Amino acid sequence: MIPNTVPGVRVSIKRIEQKCNGEQYAWWDVQPVIAWDSDGCPLIAGRSGLRSPNGAWQFCEMMDDPILRMASAQGWSARWRMEDGSFSHEPLIGWGIKASGDVVPLVYADRCATDVSEDENFDGVILGHAEEQSEHQD
Repeated sequence: MIPNTVPGVRVSIKRIEQKCNGEQYAWWDVQPVIAWDSDGCPLIAGRSGLRSPNGAWQFCEMMDDPILRMASAQGWSARWRMEDGSFSHEPLIGWGIKASGDVVPLVYADRCATDVSEDENFDGVILGHAEEQSEHQD
């Protein structure tokens, strides 16, 4: 085993689930590479330690500025300005601390923590309940 010393290396694993009606549902699950085995295959964290990705893993990708740590964001919400001037809110699940030191707001989207700071209509974060803040907007 060779430890992965480069933050941001990810492996994409194709996951397939069987729905109750018999149809299959597939998606890509992106996991950080923890180490490499002696054959150069990526190893990811599993319930009982490091393991090879199950299923078809297709490629590894490198993130430019990966999130290395998370901090609690209890009580904070992300806010988006809609086209009609109203606001949409979503509670933060945490703050992401990137390798560069930048701190970004994270919400739950597409089955993972997602940085929303560069979303098109992102208007910032607010502390407190979204309904209370909406009443006091311009």
